[in-house]
Amino acid sequence: MKDQYFGDINDFRKYSLLRTLQKGNDLRLLVVWMLTPNDKRNDGQIRGYLRRKENSSRFTSNCPFTLGFDDELFAWLKTVSMKKPNVRLIEKAEILPRTGFYSATVPDGREERLKWRVRMLEEVKKADWVFFDPDNGIEVKSVPFGRKNYSKYVAWDEVEAVWKMGKSILIYQHRPRVKLEDLTKCFSTELKSRLNGSKVAMYMAGAVLYLLVIQKRHPLFTL
Repeated sequence: MKDQYFGDINDFRKYSLLRTLQKGNDLRLLVVWMLTPNDKRNDGQIRGYLRRKENSSRFTSNCPFTLGFDDELFAWLKTVSMKKPNVRLIEKAEILPRTGFYSATVPDGREERLKWRVRMLEEVKKADWVFFDPDNGIEVKSVPFGRKNYSKYVAWDEVEAVWKMGKSILIYQHRPRVKLEDLTKCFSTELKSRLNGSKVAMYMAGAVLYLLVIQKRHPLFTL
């Protein structure tokens, strides 16, 4: 996640999904932003949807519920879109109910990442479920731990550690250029193998796949 992405079309869909999953329950959410420094690229800054509502909240593929258009969220994002993009805007608002935030910038280096992880897991203790929001998604073999750009990924052992703490987990996963059917099958198999006893749901929106792994004690997520 980068501050420069704040308020783009993927943010609208992301917050719509989080708000939907938070309805009708008393569970506490922790958003782990996985912030990385801004760069000079223009991708991830698609805000034209703020001039028109249609198709803004479209979700496809394995989504077990219809995500209605979120007028309140749309109006709020439209109001703050003229400000300097910054995730702290949503931290200060009341858009996400019963939500805490871990906003420390994610480092690339091994020792620094391990310290970041320890602090993150301390925050996890206060939550019932966790949303990981990395730039790219789950770690890949081509970017080893401790190397440049590792900060753009959530590590498998970080996901596993949160799961062992009894938390449900939602992960932002940018879709690589593979068939969607193959991708969802691969992630479903891997998640169920690594996270014992998990139920897996997936939500596709644009080029983003949201991976939800559900603890049995959270009947909320039987949507």
